[in-house]
Amino acid sequence: MDIDTATRVFLRVAETESFSATAKQMGLGQPAVSKMISGLEDHLGSRLLQRTTRSLTLTEEGRTFAENARHAVEMMDHALDSVRQTRGRITGLLRMATVSAFARLHVVPQLGAFMAQNPDLDIELVLHDEVPNLVEEGIDLHIHFGPVEEQGMVAKKIGDMPFGVYGAKSYLDRKGRPQTIADLANHDFIGFTARDMQRRWPFEKNGVIETLDINCRFKTNNCDTVREAALNGLGLVIAPDWLFFDCRHGGSMELLLNGYKTKNLPMYAVYPSRRYVPPKVRAAIDFLEEQYRKHRMLMEPDHTLLCSPLSR
Repeated sequence: MDIDTATRVFLRVAETESFSATAKQMGLGQPAVSKMISGLEDHLGSRLLQRTTRSLTLTEEGRTFAENARHAVEMMDHALDSVRQTRGRITGLLRMATVSAFARLHVVPQLGAFMAQNPDLDIELVLHDEVPNLVEEGIDLHIHFGPVEEQGMVAKKIGDMPFGVYGAKSYLDRKGRPQTIADLANHDFIGFTARDMQRRWPFEKNGVIETLDINCRFKTNNCDTVREAALNGLGLVIAPDWLFFDCRHGGSMELLLNGYKTKNLPMYAVYPSRRYVPPKVRAAIDFLEEQYRKHRMLMEPDHTLLCSPLSR
């Protein structure tokens, strides 16, 4: 039997605690996964997994083997990647996740350039408006906004995305254009509920901080739907600049309350904690950082966007 493949399958089973999840992630049939685990146990002469109809857990021997095998596999991958890097090749499949709207507006338009730089790399883009489980879903890299709370993950900060209050021209013509924080009390708001939605928003102007209590008439757990609701005049929205860059310069959306600043949203590249970071992940992070630097250079002091964030 192929000990290397069987060991890698076992390690994935140990991470996901599921034969079916492992089979899906590795492109195998569930019977093949079960057969490889049984063959590995026979080869080692030890039971590695305790199976019941409802659970799958590591035995003591399984935990010992998993710990040692994981280090061995990482060292082997690092050795192979080092050789590939010297030949200028980044290979394999990169599974990358982020929120749907950011993927559509800012990731997909840039993939052509990134894939041209890495012709031997395949990419699968996984869309999530909730925080995914990177291990269970076999995700290599997550473009994440906001604090990182996942345990056992490595988070590299790419930068900060400024927020603003946005409204559709159609809505503002109907309801009026707020000039102060107090004026916002007379307006409808759109809320994003995929994570715990912030109810109180701080705004700062000339060193004075005011807070706004948000009461949303319309809420959704999908970022693209937030955008569409705002474009259709359902209310104002406090959102990151990247969500409306194209609409603002097309004239259909307006950034309100000039001179006021609110919080920034940190952007992170999150990946599973490993001793050796795969070159494909490093290459993707480097590319994200490069695009973010370009984005920052194309912003005026009042954070008015001159072109698409993370573009060109």
